[in-house]
Amino acid sequence: MKLFVVVCENPNPRIEAAIRQHFPKHHLVLAFNAWLVGGDTTAQELSRTLGIYDGSNGAGLVIGVASYYGRASKRTRDWISQRFSLDDRPAHQDGDEAAAAADQPERSRGGGLG
Repeated sequence: MKLFVVVCENPNPRIEAAIRQHFPKHHLVLAFNAWLVGGDTTAQELSRTLGIYDGSNGAGLVIGVASYYGRASKRTRDWISQRFSLDDRPAHQDGDEAAAAADQPERSRGGGLG
């Protein structure tokens, strides 16, 4: 499953409703007007599904996540690790998996949020 961040500059209940409708078990409120969404799709297709692409539900951004690192609540870390497949992440640029593993100590759990 791929991981996306959906962000709106202003409150947008239509996009929030579309996220809840289409991804009832695969979304998490990250912050005010920002959600994590998991799905086997592309950023463009997700924007179509949510009504962002054509503007029918207003404006917003859909950002595909290739990697992540930082600090977050256990709830957020667990949500990401349960949905963000290692197979969906790009390999380390130089192809050295040992170096990639060293860069991301929690790689086996799906990332480095700690």
